[in-house]
Amino acid sequence: MGACGSKNDTVKPVPGAPAKAAAAQPAAAAATPAAAAAPAKAMVGGEYEAADQLCDFSTFFTAESNSSLKRNLTEDIWNEYKDSKDGAGVTFKTMVFSGIKN
Repeated sequence: MGACGSKNDTVKPVPGAPAKAAAAQPAAAAATPAAAAAPAKAMVGGEYEAADQLCDFSTFFTAESNSSLKRNLTEDIWNEYKDSKDGAGVTFKTMVFSGIKN
């Protein structure tokens, strides 16, 4: 089961992203102990340690956050792309992680 409780850990490519040969894609990084363990409580914003922990959109941003990502990332966009990756194999969760953490 995936880090967010999904049964399917496959990641779909982002539409329009250039495709690369599977051999050219970097190997998946080993999960860190923090990412592998399910959080005991709901984390908020800066409490996330790894992109794989991003699951519950409602916990991504604090009320005080002035993040540009907070203003532009909607729950619909999150739900559409959360399991996607680009042609280089970078996941959408990794792409938005810094904007949520900071």
